[in-house]
Amino acid sequence: MASAPVYNKSHTDFPTYVRDNDAENTGIEDVITGSSGSIYTIYIDNSDNGSQENFLKLYNTKDPTVGTTVPDVIIRAYRATTLIVTSKQGVAFSTACSAAVVTDDGTSGTTAPGSAVHLAIIGS
Repeated sequence: MASAPVYNKSHTDFPTYVRDNDAENTGIEDVITGSSGSIYTIYIDNSDNGSQENFLKLYNTKDPTVGTTVPDVIIRAYRATTLIVTSKQGVAFSTACSAAVVTDDGTSGTTAPGSAVHLAIIGS
């Protein structure tokens, strides 16, 4: 994983900003935060995948089994696009937040993207 968290100095349970320049080219999960928090903005850059849609799956757990654990949130990244998703109230994760990027939607997808998918996640 190539995540680079930048922490909020007043609250380190959830980083203010997480950047991942290769959001799981292996199809396994990345732990975004080890405790509760909320996500307000997600930036997904799928421009390296010109012929492939990919799906960001977010889980309310530290250790999901991609392909078995039901995702709490699924976001589609269309071919060769960049997407920004925002939520004024935030999307709360009571346990932890983990993420995986795969080529199939739904619970069962486990196939890794053909090329890197770049993520930036802002939360508190």
